[in-house]
Amino acid sequence: MSRDYMAKRVAKLKGISYARALHLLRPAGADEWEPTQDDLLNEAIQAACEELTGRRAGTQGFDFGEIGKPDFWVEDVTIDLAEPDLDSVVTDGSGGSDEWLYVSVRFSFVGYVPKSDVHNCSAKVVEFDWNDHYSRVAFTSDQAWTLRWNCHIIPLEPYVQPELTFDCVLEPAIELPFSG
Repeated sequence: MSRDYMAKRVAKLKGISYARALHLLRPAGADEWEPTQDDLLNEAIQAACEELTGRRAGTQGFDFGEIGKPDFWVEDVTIDLAEPDLDSVVTDGSGGSDEWLYVSVRFSFVGYVPKSDVHNCSAKVVEFDWNDHYSRVAFTSDQAWTLRWNCHIIPLEPYVQPELTFDCVLEPAIELPFSG
């Protein structure tokens, strides 16, 4: 198991930052651990994806198209979980303090299905009696999307996490014409 994978698991289990988990997992006898720019960027991406939780799908910047909806119609869809593939991270290659950052992300969603249709859909029923007419359901799409952020790196300030500003969802996950 890689150190990065273990750090992600430790961070999630202990509720600490990715950088802190990497610090805890440093080899015995190693000098004081210093996070790399990649460590800080990965932590920023994780935090930015966590901030997407609860956002409503279909709003400006969050247009997921059909969300790979299985066999049912869901209303008021919101993001329940956003899991970035940190191995998919690329930038536009401009190399400045501001550049576009692209990450492939898989999502889980929650939404509402009429009670009369809930037994005919493949979603997990979270709460059958959400109200008189609807059940709350959860589902995960088989498709990944590429998300784009503006990434601002503060030069000359080591160990400062980059600032990510969400821009949009590109559907579906795309092959980018550049690598970073």
